Amino acid sequence: MAGSQLTQLKSALSSAGLNRKSASKNDKKQWKKGGARETDRAKTFSKLEDIRKSLNKFDVRETKVCFVAHIFY
Repeated sequence: MAGSQLTQLKSALSSAGLNRKSASKNDKKQWKKGGARETDRAKTFSKLEDIRKSLNKFDVRETKVCFVAHIFY
């Protein structure tokens, strides 16, 4: 069994490197200098979009056409 959706989400986020661990000292220095913020943001959003697509399998809905035959006497 795969576990709950929350467990799956947490494991997917941690495997993608998007968990809320504290940043290292070097990361903080680079952030203050403004290095690669937009590219990091774009990578993060692309990773999140991939996770959304993989976890939300039932969000895409298909409408089925139901034919009802009315018989009048």
